[in-house]
Amino acid sequence: MPGSQTIEGLMSNLNTTSIVDSIMKLEHQPVDLLTEKQAVATNQLTTYNSISALMVALGASTSSLSRSSAFSAASLSLSDDTMVSAQSTGRVTVGTYSLSVNALATNHQMASQGYADPSSAVGTGTLQLAVGNASPTTITLSGTNNTLTDLKNAINSAAVGITASIISDGSSSNSYRLLLSANTTGAENVISFTSNLTGGAAPSFSTSTFDQVENVGVVSGTSARTLGGTAAYTGSQNKTYTFTVAGSGTQTVGSGPITVNWSDGTNTGTISVTTAGAEVALTGTGSDGLKIAFGAGTLVAGDQFKVQTFSPLLQKAADAQVALGSTAGGGSPIVISSASNRIDDLIGGVSLTLKGITIAPVVITANVDQDTIKANIKGMLDKYNQVMQAIDKQFSYDPNTQQAGALLGDDFLLSIQRNLRSSLTGAIDGLPKSLNMLRAIGITTGSDGLLNLTDSSALAAALASNPDGVRDMFLDSGASTNPLVSFVSAGAKSVESNAGYAIRITEAATHMTRDGALVTDPGILPLTITSTNNTFRVTVDGFKSNDIVLASRSYSSGAELASEIQQKLKADAIVGGRGVAVEWATDSAETGHLKFTTGSYGSTSSLTVDVPSSNSAVNELGFGTGGTSIAGHDVAGTINGYAATGSGRSLTAGTNAGGAAGISVEVRMTASDILANPDATLTYHRGFAARLGRTVDSLTRSNDGQVARRTKGIQSEIDDLKAQIKDKEDYLAIRREKLYERFAALEKALGQFQAQGSFLSQQLSQLAGNTSQITSR
Repeated sequence: MPGSQTIEGLMSNLNTTSIVDSIMKLEHQPVDLLTEKQAVATNQLTTYNSISALMVALGASTSSLSRSSAFSAASLSLSDDTMVSAQSTGRVTVGTYSLSVNALATNHQMASQGYADPSSAVGTGTLQLAVGNASPTTITLSGTNNTLTDLKNAINSAAVGITASIISDGSSSNSYRLLLSANTTGAENVISFTSNLTGGAAPSFSTSTFDQVENVGVVSGTSARTLGGTAAYTGSQNKTYTFTVAGSGTQTVGSGPITVNWSDGTNTGTISVTTAGAEVALTGTGSDGLKIAFGAGTLVAGDQFKVQTFSPLLQKAADAQVALGSTAGGGSPIVISSASNRIDDLIGGVSLTLKGITIAPVVITANVDQDTIKANIKGMLDKYNQVMQAIDKQFSYDPNTQQAGALLGDDFLLSIQRNLRSSLTGAIDGLPKSLNMLRAIGITTGSDGLLNLTDSSALAAALASNPDGVRDMFLDSGASTNPLVSFVSAGAKSVESNAGYAIRITEAATHMTRDGALVTDPGILPLTITSTNNTFRVTVDGFKSNDIVLASRSYSSGAELASEIQQKLKADAIVGGRGVAVEWATDSAETGHLKFTTGSYGSTSSLTVDVPSSNSAVNELGFGTGGTSIAGHDVAGTINGYAATGSGRSLTAGTNAGGAAGISVEVRMTASDILANPDATLTYHRGFAARLGRTVDSLTRSNDGQVARRTKGIQSEIDDLKAQIKDKEDYLAIRREKLYERFAALEKALGQFQAQGSFLSQQLSQLAGNTSQITSR
């Protein structure tokens, strides 16, 4: 204390500081007790937070193991992965499959006639391009962008699913060709090209031709060889005819027959040259309309020349074809076609990529990936054991060091351990006895209370014989007595039930439909669609399509018109996968209407027919004015006797549905199905991982979890103790100051007493002196 040392026993010779410290030490004992309690509470809080972190990690492992995908891991092996590769996409259908690739899917490729140079003019105007059933895209060329290169660039910029390039075939004249390649494979993805270009050499992709005659190496003869004026290629292959002058020495055209041999690489033949300037036609297989004219001059034996053919179709759009099964023992494989070389729906849970045509069948073996599933289960057990060991440590006491766990004897921590342990012990009612306890798959509890996979062979045997049964041991699952009602999920308050929850369906989910107004049946009066009235748009469930462009032609039936619209919608990049169905409905002998039906179900399902920016077909199709819309209905019904909430085909029990609260089912019933059998009973059970995950979640939720509530209480206690300690420390600081003030007052008083004593002594002494003097007189 400031100035306190200046009064240290000045008058009293007392050790003031020692006396004050002794008094304060005694009076500080309550603060020491509070500080000790604060330290204990802080240690408890730290320990709870540490154990909570371990439980969060345990919750993550149970979460991954509680998903069906955790048991979908597949082990795939192929006898020849150079021809076929395979990848797991979900739960595999276990088995051995024999697969033969008979054909690969190819994309359409075609090339134009030859041009002298990439800068050759192709004309101005418009052209239309499309792939498969997609709506045509119009490209316009003007006087400033009308070369072959300009056209290539315009096609690529249009992004119509076609890649354009310019190739050179190596010929001596007109060697540059425009190559168009569809970006997707499959027989339906054929490129369509319609040209309205004028003023140049517009690309043609439909005419097969012979190229000009070219020399092969050094030619000694002087006779000019030219393509015959009436030659027309009738074949469909790109090939090269090679001609070799027979005989010996130099031979003059017109002075006698000259033999010339030819070959197209497969076929051979001979022509005889007798007259200069006359066409000589090839004959026999492979001749394909080729004629050659020989000018005046000489032909020298051994001289060679060639004629190349050109067919626009370089590669046909084709589907892949695979055969599943084996002919061994009289088997008859199933032949499957696919527009893509990736096939996802042939073997359950397996995606196949075709790489080549097989000579021998590829044997595919699909099994459950036991190693991955085992690792996931062991991962959960390891995290569980870490939590249990951390809790056990808190209940320990070392008599030698007299050290105990921070939470020794804590009833709440004991209840946590008990709840965690009960989640993984005992049997799951509703599952078969052979797979309703963890010990059935080799998981046992040791003397230390920890769980370990002690018999891997038991797990392996269970996964091999009944993988679905092992999955049900860990997941939420349910079984319905009605095949049209299936379990989807359960809620936090759902209670397991072997007796089952009663489900009654009162209304089936329906699609939304949009009916156009009555129009004349095209079968009575054909509907003519041109470039001025061929476009519309649709918005499906909030997704707006691109312009849907119908083919310009006369439609002679409502079914034909509906089919065209259906194909165009299916090909649209935005709404093509939303399952819209189009049909023609006949209303009378002369009228009918188009009907659109959404692929989605329920009250949120929607479809509108929209007017495009130009060339609208809305009125012709009956969607300008009039028509009707029928909203989709959500499924309706009860679960456990309580009205449930429908959304599309999902029906979910509310919070008032007792033990069924939160249970959700998918209902695939139609109105006729409800009339036949509207009822189902759904049994529900919770697997071990789901049980443990739910327990951990109730403990570790950050806002209202049990541990959070407990630690908030401890933190509140710490904060209160901290406040008490501060108040008492502040009081004791004032108390110490007061004590020093009192001792200072004591010293002051003693000083005053001493001064007064000295004064009195002096006065007495003087008085005695005076008295002596008086007496002596």
